[in-house]
Amino acid sequence: MKKFLTLLVTAILAVTCAFGLVGCGASTRDLDDILSSGYITVATNAEFAPFESKEGETYVGIDIEIAEKIAEILGVSLRINNMEFESVVTSVQKGQSDLALAALTINETRKQAINFSDAYCGAAQYLIVKATDTTFDACTTKEDVETIIANMTNGTKATAQAGTTGFFYIKGSEAFEFDGYSNINATSMNTATDAAQDVINGNAAFAVVDDEVAKQLVATMSGVKAIEIALSNEEYGIGINKQNLALKFVVDSIIAEMKASGEIAEIIARHTAE
Repeated sequence: MKKFLTLLVTAILAVTCAFGLVGCGASTRDLDDILSSGYITVATNAEFAPFESKEGETYVGIDIEIAEKIAEILGVSLRINNMEFESVVTSVQKGQSDLALAALTINETRKQAINFSDAYCGAAQYLIVKATDTTFDACTTKEDVETIIANMTNGTKATAQAGTTGFFYIKGSEAFEFDGYSNINATSMNTATDAAQDVINGNAAFAVVDDEVAKQLVATMSGVKAIEIALSNEEYGIGINKQNLALKFVVDSIIAEMKASGEIAEIIARHTAE
């Protein structure tokens, strides 16, 4: 695989240079800059296990392993830019990071700011409630859950990590195609863990988080449970600056090869095994 992609990188550089697709003098680092510098920078928010988190000073998770593979194939070292989730897209848009790997849902609003790689993982939104809360226990469908939420007392508080799909599910978003809930007071937290803690503390009736993250929170925090009914159908992609077409071509090729070989499935399974 590495030999094939090395040849691919060489071919793409030749084509992009010939047709002017590599932006000379641009503030964004192009593929040639990345290869010449010997490193690639990845924007993430390491508060979203199992996709990205820290064990001591080491970054771990599904997205981190994918980033490491991209760096390995390119023959460069990996530098992680850890930041608030809401800054991840902006970091790539402004050329401050080369890639964004942060369980980033592909949607039309984000596409206006950055390009996305082909999808590498599917996701959905789950509710997190107190372990003793029986409100949703009888639910078997998305419609059951949403009917209960829509009939909650006006002003009921719910929470999610700021800037995430979960927050927009509560608040409503045209880009995500969520109507939102006019009766629910949506509050944002810095991390998914903070959102779950807000539920434990009784400050929110429920939190909305990505499915695998919900399972991870339940496994590591006492006092909460997940309502494992999918409230959305979405896909994650790697964020890439719009000027950097050569890097997008290479990343898409790496993702395609990793999916075809089963490597991405293996990475996901390793980090989500119960």
